[in-house]
Amino acid sequence: HQAGLVHRDIKPSNVMLDSTRGASRAVLTDFGIAKFSQALTNITASAVLGTFDYIAPEQIEAAANVNGRADIYSLGVMTYQLLTGVVPFSRLSTGAVLLAHMTAPPADPRELTPALPRSTAQAIQRAMAKTPNERFATATEFVAALA
Repeated sequence: HQAGLVHRDIKPSNVMLDSTRGASRAVLTDFGIAKFSQALTNITASAVLGTFDYIAPEQIEAAANVNGRADIYSLGVMTYQLLTGVVPFSRLSTGAVLLAHMTAPPADPRELTPALPRSTAQAIQRAMAKTPNERFATATEFVAALA
């Protein structure tokens, strides 16, 4: 994000574990729909891009100014799923999933995982705020708040 790159498709299948150097570390892969703020062309500016279970509201709106906070939203969805076993907006149709990302607050993850600390649940909910400016500014801030 500091270099102006927005992944736009953070989801479990795009995160791999690398243990070649000892302890495992997560590595983000598949930058096929990534957006670089300094790009000279804007081919994907008007298309809805991303995986619908993890997509940020502003990506659904095809906002021209999608930034790193869209990735924070998707990381929040992925963290919710990791800690509860379900995505926060499981619906019967694609349209209903997209509408939920736009308008529905996620259920408190402690309803599904009661032992989850309140601070962790609040961090996930903040990462999934509908308005980008209400989310964490960086992934580092989000990770620190999870502790």
